[in-house]
Order: sequence, then C-alpha cells, then structure tokens
Amino acid sequence: MNFLQIFVIVVVSSACVGFCAVDANWAGLTTEGREEEPVTSGKCGANVNWTFDNATHTLSLSGSGDMKSFSYTLDDPPPWVHLRSLIERVVMSEGITSIGYESFSGCSNLKSINIPDTVNKIESSSFHKCSSLESIKIPGNVRTIGTAAFQYCNLKSIKIPDSVTSIGRWAFGYCPLTTVEIPRGVTSIASSTFQKCTKLESVTIPDTVTFIGSNAFWGCSSLTSLIIPKNVSTIENSALYVMFGNLKNLGFLGTKDPQPSQTVLFEPNSVTVCVPDEYNSSRFCGAPVTKNSTICGAIFNQNGCNKAVFHMEMKQWILNKSDDKCVSRSDRIQTITILSYMMAFIFTIVLLP
Repeated sequence: MNFLQIFVIVVVSSACVGFCAVDANWAGLTTEGREEEPVTSGKCGANVNWTFDNATHTLSLSGSGDMKSFSYTLDDPPPWVHLRSLIERVVMSEGITSIGYESFSGCSNLKSINIPDTVNKIESSSFHKCSSLESIKIPGNVRTIGTAAFQYCNLKSIKIPDSVTSIGRWAFGYCPLTTVEIPRGVTSIASSTFQKCTKLESVTIPDTVTFIGSNAFWGCSSLTSLIIPKNVSTIENSALYVMFGNLKNLGFLGTKDPQPSQTVLFEPNSVTVCVPDEYNSSRFCGAPVTKNSTICGAIFNQNGCNKAVFHMEMKQWILNKSDDKCVSRSDRIQTITILSYMMAFIFTIVLLP
C-alpha cells in the first residue's frame, strides 16, 4: 500500500467519525457540544404537576394535595429552577393545598400569581426574593405564612386574612409595605417579621397578640406612631427599634410593663408613651410614660404643623396633617384652632362626646 492510499483511508475514516458523531448527537446518543432542550413539565408533588409555557412565560400547576417542599441548601431545588428568570406568572388550580418550601424563591421576574382557595399553608421562603412581585391575594383558608415567605418582595400592600394564625420570622422583611393589619387569630409577632419595611406607616395589632419578638419592627423608619394592645406581656430586644428616632407616639393599653428592656426603643426619651391610669410603672421599655384615662398628652408639634393626640377610648392617634389649618377630621373629637398671624399661640378646645 503506497502513501496515497494510506492518506485517502485516513481522510475517509476521519470524515466518517465526524459524521457519525454529529448524527449520534442529533439522535440523542450524546449531548457533547450541544445543549439539551429545557424541561418544561413534570411533577412537583405526589399529585401535583407543572408545565411552563415559554410564549406567555406562565408556570401552571395542576392537581391536588400538597406541593413538594424544595431546598437549595440540600441540592433539591424546584424542577423549574432553570426557568426562574423566565417565569412572570404562576397559575395554580383548585385542589392544591400548600405552596412548598422555596417553591418560587428567586423568581425575580414573577409579577403575578393566583393562589386557589384550597391552599391553607404558604411554606417558608416560598416567594423569597421575588423582587417584581408587587401584590398578592392570600386566600381566606390560609392558616400559616412561613419564615421569610415574602422577604425581599416588592409588595406595596398586603391583606392578611382572618384565617391566619401563624406568621413566621422575616415573613415580610424588607418589603415596601405602607400599611399592615394583623388578623385576630395571630397571638405573636415573630422576630424580624417586618424588619426594614422602611415605608411602613401604619400597623394595626389586635388585642389577641401577647408577644412581640426581637427586631419585629426594626428599621421601620416611616413608622411614627403605634398602638400596642393591652394583652402584650413580652416585647423582646429591639422590637420597636425604629431608626433615627422617628417613632414619636406610642400608646400602650395594658396596665403592666411588658418585661421591659432598655434596647426595645431606639431613643426612649424621644418617644411620648401614653398609658392608662392603672399602669404600674413610670416607664415603658425605658421610655417615660404619660397617664390620662381619656386623652393622653398634649398636642405634639412635628415638622411645623403636624400634630398628634392619643385618645385612650378610641385607642388611636388622631393625626392632623393639614399644611394650613392643623384640624382633626375625627367625628369623635372636635378641635378648634385659633391662629394668630404674628403670634405663635395655638389654643385647642377638645369637646368630648
């Protein structure tokens, strides 16, 4: 065999190997050098299935019973982990009863989700870091909201249904919520539940709550007033640590100092605390208190013409925010303000019902 024959055999053999490799690759015999088609359907619970529609960026879940709980830490992520950045909408069918641990964590483009009425539990970190999620409707059968369930979401508002009895640590931490109403089924506010909700201005706490955990409202710098119900017996460290001393008006409806700690408040001496006549101490968590059974404290001047009066019977602060007249709009309190152009005297007459 001469040199030319050997060269032809080598060339033909190489061409065959290359062709066979490419053919095998397309036949699915090897994936070397070629990406697999992404998985877009499967199971995510014993009786729960999922599909992803790339055209609409919608993840659909159907079936019945609980979703599986997942864990990035234990290298068991949800089966749509490779699609997280594509998911914009989640649709869940009636019959599904829970949202599993870390199910949608890190779905940064998720904008909407419909949760069926059959769901009774939202597990920990379910929507953690869903930074495009601005609103969500929690159905009326949900009893549990897990730890960090909505932490770092972009929630502007949230309605927590009366069915909820447990809210975990960090559940709404770092969300831009402006108002929160905690349902009566809740008996404790866990540590860091609303930590660093810097836009939070109003919180309603029911009288069923007996415990406020550490850092519960830490860093809620827009929170200027708060009412703590009478049955609260424990307030842990830094629970009301509102930065920059913005928390100015605090009403406590109980009669006993709730296991005080000097680190509960950011600047205790800058907070006006209103308590009933029967209150057993001269201080509340390190802050001096003011007692009056009907109206607590004087008119507090904040930012010029921004005043607040606490009405013990109404269990709320009456805030006057008008820029020109500082007049309360309460139908229970009538305030008459006489302004003098040159003199800085303000006379207030309060007419009680």
